[in-house]
Amino acid sequence: MAVMNDYHLIHYETDPTLLSMYYYAIHTHWQYERSEKNAFTHFVYAACCLGKTRRDQWGEEDLSPPLSCFEDAVEIFSPGPDGGVDIPLKRVWTLVTED
Repeated sequence: MAVMNDYHLIHYETDPTLLSMYYYAIHTHWQYERSEKNAFTHFVYAACCLGKTRRDQWGEEDLSPPLSCFEDAVEIFSPGPDGGVDIPLKRVWTLVTED
């Protein structure tokens, strides 16, 4: 759900420095989520970062989604051989401790 926060921040922010950080945040989040093959995440990432670059002290990085981002998102909605969509699910669990 973090993608939703990034999406709204990007659309309402006007400061170029903060925008660069938000673009990079959604790009990094998508890197973790891409194996989940969530079409919504792919489309939000593409809508926010298509044609964007991030420039910082280490250089410039292209944040545009690769073609596979679009292909995977469309493939998710394509029915499989049994008429449904069959996507393996990978869960990452985090242990939360109280201080």
